[in-house]
Amino acid sequence: MTVSWVDTGVVSGSVDVYEVDARNGFGASAPSLPADVLVFPGLLPVPPGHSPTPLPPADAFWVTRSGADPTGTTDSGPGIRAALAAAQAQVGGSHTVYFPEGIYLVTSFDPNVGPAFYLPVSVAAIVIQGAGRDITRVIGNNSLGKHLCQTQVDGCTVNDITFDTALFNGGTALTTNANNTTWNRVGGCTGADFGMRMVGVEAAHTTGNAIHDLYLDGGAQLEAADMDIDYQDGFVGTDWTHVGGRIALYYCGTPGMTGSQGALVDGYTYTASSRAHNQWGLRATRANGVTIQNSPVFRSGNESAFGKNASPAIVGDSLTWRNCQSDGSDLPLGDNSGILIDGCTLATITVNPFFFCEGTVVDTIHGAVAYKPQSPSAVIALTGL
Repeated sequence: MTVSWVDTGVVSGSVDVYEVDARNGFGASAPSLPADVLVFPGLLPVPPGHSPTPLPPADAFWVTRSGADPTGTTDSGPGIRAALAAAQAQVGGSHTVYFPEGIYLVTSFDPNVGPAFYLPVSVAAIVIQGAGRDITRVIGNNSLGKHLCQTQVDGCTVNDITFDTALFNGGTALTTNANNTTWNRVGGCTGADFGMRMVGVEAAHTTGNAIHDLYLDGGAQLEAADMDIDYQDGFVGTDWTHVGGRIALYYCGTPGMTGSQGALVDGYTYTASSRAHNQWGLRATRANGVTIQNSPVFRSGNESAFGKNASPAIVGDSLTWRNCQSDGSDLPLGDNSGILIDGCTLATITVNPFFFCEGTVVDTIHGAVAYKPQSPSAVIALTGL
C-alpha cells in the first residue's frame, strides 16, 4: 500500500485542504479521502506543495497517542510531557518523540520542575521530530521569561517543527544549555523575550552545537534578541532566514581562537520586521574566531563594537565577513584585533572602537567610511579601507 498527499488547491478558512490517495500496488486506487492539513494563520509562511516528512521510526513515541491534541483546542502539555518522559526512559531504540502534523497548544508547566519550564528534557538525550516545519507547530501560552521547550542533556536533536511563543507574546520558544545539540529545519516564531537560545556560561562554553535550515520570525523587545548564541565553541549555523530584529553571537569562542573556531554562520538572509524593537540583524559581540559568510541579504547593526565600555582583555580576536551583501544599512566595526572583510558589498561603514580596531579589507565594494572612535586613545589600523 502506498499513500500520497495531493494538494487540492482549496483553502477553507485557515486550512489547506489535501486529499489522501491510497494505492494497493495492483493498479487499484482507494477512494480519495479528504484530509485537513492544519495551517495556523500566524506569521510563518507555508510554501505551496508542501510534502510531509517521512514517518518516524517504528518505536517512536507519538505525542497524540499520549493525549496531545493536534487541533490546538485543548492543552497538549501533559500528553507531550508523557511522550518526552517515555522516550527518555527508553532502553535502546531511537528515543524519538514524534509530533504528527497539527497545532499543539501548551498552557501548563511541568509540575515536577516548576513554572519556568513547560516541556523540559533533562534526563536523557532524545530526538524531537515533527512532520514538517510548516505544518507542525507547538504554541506556548506561556508568560514572559518562561521556557516552552528546553533540552538540558547533551546530544539532543530537534527536526522539522516550529515552536511559537508569538501568539501570546511569551518567553523563550526553544532553548538548550547542553553540548552536541542539533536543530534541523526548525522554525521559531518568538514573542517579546529571548526567543531561541543556545547558551553556555563564561566558565564553561558549550561545544558542538549546530542549527541547520532555520526560519526565525522574531519579535523581541528592548534588549532581548530573537535568538541568542552565547558562550559557544565550534558552533555551526547554515541557511538561516531571519525576519525580525536581532540574532546575537555573544562571547562565542575563547580568546585566541581564529577563523571559525568559535562560530561559523554560512548563509544568512535578513528581513526587518516591524514587530521587533531592535532591527539589527546578525550581531557578534565580544566574540573570538567568528566567521559570517555567504549572506545574500545581511545586516549587522548597532554596537558591533566588541569591547565597547569593556576591558581590553575581553575584546574580540578574529572576526570575518566573507561574501556578504549589505541590505543597505550601516556596518559598524568595533574592538577587534583581527577583522577580515573579504569579497563583500557593503553600504556605509562606521569604525567606532573603544580600544582598537585592526584588520584587513579585500575585494570589497563599500560606501562612505565614518571614523567615530569611542576614546581619544583608540587605535585604528585597517588596511584596504
